Amino acid sequence: MTDDQQSGDQQNADGAQNAGDRQTIADALRTVQTYLDGLYAGDVDLLGEAFHEKARLFSATEDELVALDVPAYLAIVAGRPSPASRGDARVDEIVEVSPAGPSTVHVRVRNRYLPKQFTDDLVIVEDRGRWQIISKVWHYDLI
Repeated sequence: MTDDQQSGDQQNADGAQNAGDRQTIADALRTVQTYLDGLYAGDVDLLGEAFHEKARLFSATEDELVALDVPAYLAIVAGRPSPASRGDARVDEIVEVSPAGPSTVHVRVRNRYLPKQFTDDLVIVEDRGRWQIISKVWHYDLI
């Protein structure tokens, strides 16, 4: 095999990997959008779609570590007014996306629930053909 053939083969292999990464990221970002839409609307059904049934959520912002399962988190969201219902401007952004492999993507997002600005580190996995959040670690600052 010539150097040119090897180089072409490497480019094809890289191109296939890049296309796979792009699809993995696109699939994960659909889940992130569902999550952000659910947060803003206070829609626990949308949030329930975004989270895997085995997901866990954590925060160490305050003195004691907060650890929640999905039903406990959804109960908190259901028990508070949504940003949309309060007339708050929607402020959320995807800050960083990092595929860890073909079935795992790390995503950092920022969103606002006044008077707090949140940074959420989400791990999204593909399980049984569905992309869902398996873990969320959040921090907030008062604004």
